[in-house]
Amino acid sequence: MLKATSLASIAGLALLVPAATSVSAADLGYSPPPMALPLTPDCWTGFYVGLGGGLSAFNSELQATPGPALSGNPGAAGASASFDGLGASGGFFELNAGADYQINSWLVAGAFFDFDFENTGSELNVNVPGAPFEAHAKLKVDNKWSIGGRLGYLA
Repeated sequence: MLKATSLASIAGLALLVPAATSVSAADLGYSPPPMALPLTPDCWTGFYVGLGGGLSAFNSELQATPGPALSGNPGAAGASASFDGLGASGGFFELNAGADYQINSWLVAGAFFDFDFENTGSELNVNVPGAPFEAHAKLKVDNKWSIGGRLGYLA
């Protein structure tokens, strides 16, 4: 009896397998493959806004020469002082905006505006011992802006 049941099970499975696979693509119909999208050329025309940040530094040159009150004094005529390399560094946060226009297939023109939130400064104190001379200089950059244009070649 066990043999008959096993044989009937195998025969039943043999009938089910073709029935399960008999649904084929012929029953679904034909659908063409999707069309590839056409390639569009890059276009550089448009507006933009942005954020940025970084480090900034400046280097200053100071010169001091006798003014008109001392020009009649022969000892002061050759007196002068200069400092080159006085500077400072710090950080900044930037907002920018601009627009570009693609003139032809190889040339782009644009304009931009940048505003930097910045607080960078340096101080200099000069005292000459034995002379009635004392100077104090303070250099500071608080926020700055720039406007510019650009012309670019598309390679």
